[in-house]
Amino acid sequence: MGEKVNKDCGIIKVIFYVSSFILLLLLPSLMFAVEGSKDPINITSDNMEAETKANRVTFRGNVVARQKDMTITSNELIATYIDGGKELSDVVATGNVRITQQDKIAVADRALFLNTERKIILSGNPKVWQGKDIISGDKIIYFLDEDRTIVEGGTRAVIHPRKEGAFANPTGKGSN
Repeated sequence: MGEKVNKDCGIIKVIFYVSSFILLLLLPSLMFAVEGSKDPINITSDNMEAETKANRVTFRGNVVARQKDMTITSNELIATYIDGGKELSDVVATGNVRITQQDKIAVADRALFLNTERKIILSGNPKVWQGKDIISGDKIIYFLDEDRTIVEGGTRAVIHPRKEGAFANPTGKGSN
């Protein structure tokens, strides 16, 4: 019976770790501007086109957008605004998209940030790494306000178990 309890505890720890990993896949700041951040966004590209009437700015060729410790690189990045250019509607990064922040890396053919819906959609062979752990699928959707991630189609995950005792104790009391 003790062996079954130990086995069940191990399974619970794995489920906890996988759930925690998936929830932390794409942090709210993983796509474009950190909410409410006053830090500047620095963007470089081969060229830029601003369409005032369309409330759109397009950066093309070797696009690199940086804010604090986060970097987005892509072939093209289009930011669309609403309310007369006062509010960001969406940002679309296409072609060799790579988003990095500390030990988190996301790659895809396309990344879409929908500001009004508060979600990020990675498509076109999306993969997300945190350290040595990786998850991929046909589409990865992160809901910013819900701290919820959905991986659609052909989901694959490689999770490296942490050392014994590495799991957080949410109560902060006693041992794990």
